[in-house]
Amino acid sequence: MHMEMIVLMIICLGFMLLLAGICRQIKKINQVLDEIIKGETDRRILIRKHSFLSDTCYKLNQIMMDNKERIIKTKRLERRNEELMTGLSHDIRTPLTSIIGHLDAVYYQYVHGEMNAESVRQAPITGHCPIGQALSFCQELKHKSKKHCIGTVMNLSLR
Repeated sequence: MHMEMIVLMIICLGFMLLLAGICRQIKKINQVLDEIIKGETDRRILIRKHSFLSDTCYKLNQIMMDNKERIIKTKRLERRNEELMTGLSHDIRTPLTSIIGHLDAVYYQYVHGEMNAESVRQAPITGHCPIGQALSFCQELKHKSKKHCIGTVMNLSLR
C-alpha cells in the first residue's frame, strides 16, 4: 500500500510538471501575441517541435504570415488605385475642359449673333449634353481620389 502511494505521488508530480511547462508556454505565446497586437507583425511564436502546443503555434504563425501578406497586397492595391484615379481624372478632365470651352465659345457666338441656328444645333449646349455630365463625373472622381475614399461608392452613371 505504501508503494502504491509513492507511485501515485510520482505520477501526480509528473502531471504537475507537465502542466507547469504548458502554462509557461502559454504565457510566452500570449506575450508574443500581445506584441503582434501592438503592431510588431514580424514576430513569430517559437516553440519546440514536439511540444504539446507546437501544432497550434505553427497554425498561429501561418495565420500571422498570411495576414501580413494580405496587408502588404492591400496597401499596394490602394496605392495603385490612387494613382489610377488621379491619372484617370486628369486624362478625362483635360480634354473635356477643352471641349466645354469650345462649346461655350459656340454658345457665346450664337447669343451675340455671330453664328446661325443651324450651326448651333450641331454643337449642343454644355449644361444639357453628356459632356457636362462627364465633367461632373470627373470632378467627383477627382474629389474622391483626393480624399482617398477608395472604398466608397461613386455615382458613375452617364446618361
